[in-house]
Amino acid sequence: MTYSDQKQALKLALKGIIYYQKALEIKIKHNDFGSQASTYHQLGIIAEQQKQWLIAEGHFQKTVEILDDSDDHFGQAAPFYMLGLIAEEQEKWNIAIDQFCQSLELYMAFNDEYWADITLSRLVQVWQVAVAQDAAFSAQSPAPARLAEILGVSVAEALAVLEDEE
Repeated sequence: MTYSDQKQALKLALKGIIYYQKALEIKIKHNDFGSQASTYHQLGIIAEQQKQWLIAEGHFQKTVEILDDSDDHFGQAAPFYMLGLIAEEQEKWNIAIDQFCQSLELYMAFNDEYWADITLSRLVQVWQVAVAQDAAFSAQSPAPARLAEILGVSVAEALAVLEDEE
């Protein structure tokens, strides 16, 4: 990507942020919580794409908070997934695994097999990278027990899922 292309992409992103922020003001004024959550989520995606981790995390946390307040627990799965991606990008393995577990738990609770499979695959991938970087990680991490609880299997079975080489 040339400098000119990068500059153009940044201009478009900034323009998008301005539009989303104006829309957010209107949605807040009208107490449209679902739309607020959606807008914060979109702002989080833009910040994540620009590798502005703290800003992205803040937007996704706000999304989760709004959805929790409005009892839209299924809707929380996507921002938890995005928070996992952000932690993964920063090699914060425990945080990434925790966020992916929260997302997986919600997708499974609402029988969304498609996204549950995607989330579990990402969780396994992060686990394997973390263990490859630090062999002691597997002994220290609560992930196998957490995954066992989510999947309704033994800790040994959950560990086997995490160690799968697929």
